[in-house]
Amino acid sequence: GVLRKATDHDIQKFNAGKESAINAKNVCKELVEKFELNMHLVDVIYSLNRNKINFIFTSDERVDFRDLVKELAKQFQKQIHLQQIGPRDKSRFVRGYGKCGRKLCCQQVVGKLKSITMDMVRVQGMSNKGSEKLSGVCGKLMCCLAYEAPAYDELGKKMPPLYSKVVLKDGKKGIV
Repeated sequence: GVLRKATDHDIQKFNAGKESAINAKNVCKELVEKFELNMHLVDVIYSLNRNKINFIFTSDERVDFRDLVKELAKQFQKQIHLQQIGPRDKSRFVRGYGKCGRKLCCQQVVGKLKSITMDMVRVQGMSNKGSEKLSGVCGKLMCCLAYEAPAYDELGKKMPPLYSKVVLKDGKKGIV
C-alpha cells in the first residue's frame, strides 16, 4: 500500500538502491552460472531501508536455489528474497509494445493480471485463428482478449445464431 508521498530523501535512497542493484544483478548472474541453475534473472530491487534485496527471475522449471541464497546473503550481508515470476509478469518488467503498436497491456495493469481463457477467444469468434495471432509477446493469450469479451458475450445473447435466416424490419431477407 501507499504510506505517503515520496520525499526527496526517499527518492535519493531509491536511486542509490538502483545503482547497487546493478552490482547485485551482476554478482547474482555469475553465481547462477557457477551453480548451473536454469533461471533467468529479470530484475533486482533493494528495499528503501536497504535491509533486503529482492531478486526476480523466471524459469521453466522448479529451481533449488538454496545455495544461491546462502552465497548472496554471505556476500551482501542483507536479507535475500528470490521471487519466481511467470512470462506475463516478465513482460511487465521488460516492457515493450504489442502487435497493435500500443504499450503492452500487462505493463499498464495495476495489481494482479487477469487470467485469459479460451472462452474469451470463442465468444469473440476467434478460435479459428492460429496461436501466433492470439499470443502476446509473453507467449500467452493476449491480455486485450479480456477487454472485449463481455461486450461480445452480451451481443451474442441478442443475436440470432450464425448462418440462420433472418427477415429485417424493412422486409429484406438475409443470412447471419
